[in-house]
Parts: sequence; structure tokens; C-alpha cells
Amino acid sequence: LSEHELETYRQPLYRLTGGNPLFVLEMLRTLTNTSTNTTGADTGLQALLEHDRRSLPRSERVARLIARRLEQLSRDAKDLARVAAIAAEEFDLTLAGSVLGANEFTLLDASEELEVAGVLRGGKLAHDLLSDAVLEGLPMAARALLHARVLDSLDRSHHCTKSDVLKHSEKSK
Repeated sequence: LSEHELETYRQPLYRLTGGNPLFVLEMLRTLTNTSTNTTGADTGLQALLEHDRRSLPRSERVARLIARRLEQLSRDAKDLARVAAIAAEEFDLTLAGSVLGANEFTLLDASEELEVAGVLRGGKLAHDLLSDAVLEGLPMAARALLHARVLDSLDRSHHCTKSDVLKHSEKSK
């Protein structure tokens, strides 16, 4: 990739990988080795630009590293990471406490564990690859239940936008 192309992909790559150098290199390798579509455009890089994570090619090496990191977490930390992945931008400890039926102070240890492990950064999941890995390990019924609980908690807190309602209500079914 040229310097100009790298600049074009800088922000989407950061969102995807959290800036982890190994993940960036592995994803660039994976993305540039994908097939091109009928117009000659690289489908992996196009999916990256369009923030279309479902169409992104998967780096098995990165997936294994992230899965290993998630496996080492305590049950409370895993539960908190699941809520963070489902709630996305709406995530905070108050919301997580409501969803999990826990006092937000009791979630501080799990939150600290996630921060130390590099899963959370600034109170949010560190990058999209982590979010995808957390969701991948979550059965559809559990995803639906968590979306319903997130929606209910947001609605009760009056911090719910129309976009939030649409996203979580659609995925809770």
C-alpha cells in the first residue's frame, strides 16, 4: 500500500484493531490478500472503509490471540465484556449494573480486570475485533436477552434514542 492509501485506511484500521501493531499488520496482510470484485476493487479494503465488519476477511491468527485473551478472564469480567459488546457506545458501568442486576461498585473489579487485560480502554471495548470475538462466543439466545435488557435499561434511564431502540429491539428478537 502507498503512503496515501495507508492514510486512507488509518482511522478504520485503528477502530478495528485499537492500534495494536500486530493486529494492524495481520489485518493489512489479510485485507490485501483478499480477492477483488468485478470492478477490480479490493473487497477486504472496501469492507474496511465501509465499516462492514461482516464482509471483512478474518485473520485466524488475530482471532486465536483474542480468544486466548478472553478465555483468561474471570466470569464477572466476561459478563461485563458481553454487556460492553452488546451495548457498544451506550456502555457504562451504570448500564451494565442494571443489565446484570449488580451494583455498579461490584463491577469495578471486573472493569479493572478488563482494562488491565486491554479489553476495555477508557471504559469502552478497546476495538472492533474484541467486540466481534466477544459476540462470536455468545449464543444467539443470550445475545437477544442482553439486547432486550440493554434496551430496557436505556429506556428506564431515559437515555434511549430512536436509533438505540431500533438497534436493540431488532436484535432482541
